[in-house]
Amino acid sequence: MSSVSSGSESEREREEEVYSSSSEDEGDVQNKRIKLAKEYLSGLDGEDVETTLESNLLEKSNKMNKFISANLNIKTVRSIKHKSPLTHAIISFTSTTPILVFSAKDNNLYTQPLNSKDRHRLPTRHPLCLATSPDFNWLAVGTSINTIDIYNTQTSPFSLITTIPGFKDSITSLSFRKSTPTALFAASLDRSIKIYSFPPSPPDPPSYVETLFGHQDSIYSVDVLRSDLALSVGCRDKSARYWKVVDESQLVFRGGGRSKIRDMIDGALDFDAQGMDVDGEPIRRGKQAGFVEGSLDVCAMIDEQHFLTGGDSGFISLWNIGKKKAIYTSYLAHGVHHHHSETEGVIKQPRGITALAAFPYSDLFASGSSDGYIRLWRIDANLKAFSKLAEIDAKGFVNSIQLVQEEQEKDQLVLVAATAQEPRMGRWEKLPSSAAKNAIVSSL
Repeated sequence: MSSVSSGSESEREREEEVYSSSSEDEGDVQNKRIKLAKEYLSGLDGEDVETTLESNLLEKSNKMNKFISANLNIKTVRSIKHKSPLTHAIISFTSTTPILVFSAKDNNLYTQPLNSKDRHRLPTRHPLCLATSPDFNWLAVGTSINTIDIYNTQTSPFSLITTIPGFKDSITSLSFRKSTPTALFAASLDRSIKIYSFPPSPPDPPSYVETLFGHQDSIYSVDVLRSDLALSVGCRDKSARYWKVVDESQLVFRGGGRSKIRDMIDGALDFDAQGMDVDGEPIRRGKQAGFVEGSLDVCAMIDEQHFLTGGDSGFISLWNIGKKKAIYTSYLAHGVHHHHSETEGVIKQPRGITALAAFPYSDLFASGSSDGYIRLWRIDANLKAFSKLAEIDAKGFVNSIQLVQEEQEKDQLVLVAATAQEPRMGRWEKLPSSAAKNAIVSSL
C-alpha cells in the first residue's frame, strides 16, 4: 500500500510541476505582450493615441483611408525637355537626393537628379517601362527585347544587378508589391504576367515565383498594392482581371459596349443605375455616349476592393470587385478630338486614356490623354463616384503618371509624368511640336 501511495504522490508532483511550468510560460508571454504594448504607447503623443491607433487600424484594413484631395495644393510645376519621345518617367528617392529615371524612344535609359541638369545613361537598351520598389532600393526596367533589367539604386550611378529573361514578347508594365519583402509583377505583350520575389535589400538577385495566364490579348497595364492581389487589363479582349495569387484564381470584369443580352448574362439589367457624365457634364437619362469602348489600356487600384480602368474610348470607370459592371463611368473624360475629313466633314474622335495612376488607399487619382492636361480627380467617400478636381498643363501624349509620397516630407505628394509627341506603344499618330513636347512634367 505504501508503494502505491508513494507512486501516486510522485505522479501528482510531476503534474504540478508541468502545470506550474506551463503557467509560468503563459505568464512570461503575457508580461512580454504588456511590456511591448507599454513601449508602443509610450512612443505616442498622449493626446493622439486614439487617433494614431485608429489610423493604424484603418491602414491595415487595406481599404481607402487617406482623404487627401481636400488639402491638395499644387505648388511648382516644372518641365524637363528631351529630344526624343519619352515612354516612361518615375522618381526614386535615394539616400542623398531625388533622382528622375526616364526612358525614351532613342532606346536609352537616363537618370537625372531632380535639382540638376547632369544626366547619366544607364546600360539598358530599348527600355519601355519602369518601376521602383516601395523602399526605393530596387529599380526594374522592362524592355522591348523581352528582358527585365534590375538595378541597385543605393549606388551612384545605379548598378545593374541582373537581367531577367523568359518572356516571349516586350514587357509593357511593371509594378512592385507595396510591402516588404516585395515582389515584382511584370506584364508582357505575350499575354502573361510573371511574378518575382525580391530579397530585403540588394545585391542579392530576385527569384522567379510563377506565371499568370488568362488574357486573350496583349497586356498593357498591371497594378498591385500590399497584398498578393493584382489588377491587369488586356487591351482588345476588353477585360480587367483581378488576380488572387494565393488562391490561384481570378475575377474577370468586362468593359466595352453594352447590350441587353450581355447585361442579362452578367446580371446587370438596370441600365441607368450607373453615374455617367461626359467631360464633367451629366448625361440625360436615355442618352447614349455614342462611342464604343474597343480597348482597355490602363488600370489603377484604389484599395483591395476598388479599381479604375481607362481605354481608347476616353472612358474612366470605377469598379467594385463585388459587382460585374462599373459602378460609375466618366464618359469622354478628356474630351473629343475634331478631325476634318474631305469626304466626311468634321469627325469627332474620343481622346483615349493613355495614363492612369492612383495614390494607394486614398481618394486621389490622376489621368492623362492627349488634350494637353493631366487631370486630378477626387473619389467620393462612399466610393460610388468621382469628380474632376484640378488640371496640370502637359502638352502631348501623357505616356506615364506616377503619384508618390516624398520620402522626407510624408505629407507631400510628388507627381511625375512623361509626355511625348507620340503614344508610348507606337507611332500611328504624331502631334506637331507646337501642340506637344517631349518632356518630364513634375509637380512638387
